[in-house]
Amino acid sequence: MRNLVAAVEAIDPLVVTGKVAGVSGLLIESRGGLSRLAVGARAEIERRGQAPLPAEVVGFREAKALLMPFGPVEGVAPGA
Repeated sequence: MRNLVAAVEAIDPLVVTGKVAGVSGLLIESRGGLSRLAVGARAEIERRGQAPLPAEVVGFREAKALLMPFGPVEGVAPGA
């Protein structure tokens, strides 16, 4: 069992990059890398002058992923 746990812990997480396409209220739209995302996937959104903002994919619309952040959206800008 320990070997299995060690093997799982050694797996590198999948990294998908995208860009912020827009913000509406608390919902953040992202474009790029969508073919590898699914509802429930976690993301980090870069912000100007602040720590990355963790978020979760909650849906898709017009070739964009819809992200719900786990904190305030201050500092999130288009293209981030």
